[in-house]
Amino acid sequence: MTTYTNAAASHSALFDNAPTVTAATVANAQPSVTTAAVPQTLTVHTTPATRISQGRNGQWYRHDVLMQYGRPVPLDLAIKRVAIGRTVFVAREDAGAVMETLLRNNSTG
Repeated sequence: MTTYTNAAASHSALFDNAPTVTAATVANAQPSVTTAAVPQTLTVHTTPATRISQGRNGQWYRHDVLMQYGRPVPLDLAIKRVAIGRTVFVAREDAGAVMETLLRNNSTG
């Protein structure tokens, strides 16, 4: 291993020369901007939904997701949107009805 005489000593917890922090230093420290600005616990509100989309091969697929923004569309609006080929996010309990409508429409023409 090559050592460089003009290189500064590394300071980290992995080495024996890590700086020490005394209790007096911690007690007199001011809160940092990071500590004050960032909440300590982040709560993420998610809504269970199903994404119904058409693949490149023309088949329709359903995929269960957790929506973080927005909310699922109502069933009647979802059926109108998939009829014109749009991707929709619906409540999981409505996904079966939408897929059934798609299969029925695809089989009739």
